[in-house]
Amino acid sequence: MIREFFKKQESFDQWKKDNDKGYIFNDFGGGNPEDQKLHLVDCPFVTRMNANVNKICSDNLDDLRNYLEKHRGPLGEGYTACKVCNPF
Repeated sequence: MIREFFKKQESFDQWKKDNDKGYIFNDFGGGNPEDQKLHLVDCPFVTRMNANVNKICSDNLDDLRNYLEKHRGPLGEGYTACKVCNPF
């Protein structure tokens, strides 16, 4: 299931606790795929909530990738994967 968190730090923190094998997409907006990263839930580069970042989350990688391809475009064009946590 896809969950979105925008300015909801407590809800986001609870989701992370409940989904320790989940995936998080930091959606900064804009068109540069290098700024739009897919991460594992425990990646050190998953930032806390702030006014400019929407968190799109799922416990299922395929569901999240399908969502991202529909809303952002294909991997490499609409978003990229974090090179530190390598969510694939």
